[in-house]
Amino acid sequence: MRDPLLQLETKLKHWIEGSIEKLLTPNISPATLARHLALAMEQGLQADGNGIQRAPDTYQVFLHPQTLESLNSVAPELCEALSKGLNKIALGQGFRLAVVPQIKLLPDSSLSEREIIARAGHKTSPLDQTRGYRYDQIENKSSMPPGAFLIVDGGKHIALTKPVINIGRRSDNQVVLNKPQVSRIHAQIRLKQGRFVLFDVGSKSGTYVDGIPVKQHILQPGDVITIVNIPLVYGEEQEITPDETKRFPPVQPRKKTI
Repeated sequence: MRDPLLQLETKLKHWIEGSIEKLLTPNISPATLARHLALAMEQGLQADGNGIQRAPDTYQVFLHPQTLESLNSVAPELCEALSKGLNKIALGQGFRLAVVPQIKLLPDSSLSEREIIARAGHKTSPLDQTRGYRYDQIENKSSMPPGAFLIVDGGKHIALTKPVINIGRRSDNQVVLNKPQVSRIHAQIRLKQGRFVLFDVGSKSGTYVDGIPVKQHILQPGDVITIVNIPLVYGEEQEITPDETKRFPPVQPRKKTI
């Protein structure tokens, strides 16, 4: 089955290219805007009492001030078009909406001229609108891989105890990599069907697993994630009996496939 997030992102990209690309500045690519709006929508989903998923109805899109300034003349038209497009696509995905989504374009001087950050929330009911991409529950936490962790740069041990782990330069990420080449939100590890999946979220320098660039990758014990030459080794604690010695699988680079 196709990944629902990828399906949502693809629909948004096609809609942006067909409807509003002419309104965008050269610094904003349809693919980047679609990726971040899709992430914001999916991660803002809430289930009501009947188990029906409610899509976010408020969106904040943060842009570099100069990029935003260049959009000022078309900003109302762009926000209105985005609102209609998000409404159409959300309903087409089977999500429920309390109201037509509202869009705001806001400046963030810490972004580069090509970077975008999207936040999504619910006007009609409280939703944690934190910075970056976060949400508290995508899957039941009981489905998490047992004792999953990262070893960062050969030293720091980070237990993966949440269904979403943001990795990047920003200080509010769960895994902070303090190098200027690392994007503010560079990658994300998310719980999907009982497995942790690594996503590159539009970083500039890329995300690698065992030396191979990836956009999405199901993590396995021993995988070595590399972000700007910083290694992050993924592991899972194995259940052992008292007379067994705890061992982790050796890290072996994978062969590139052609």
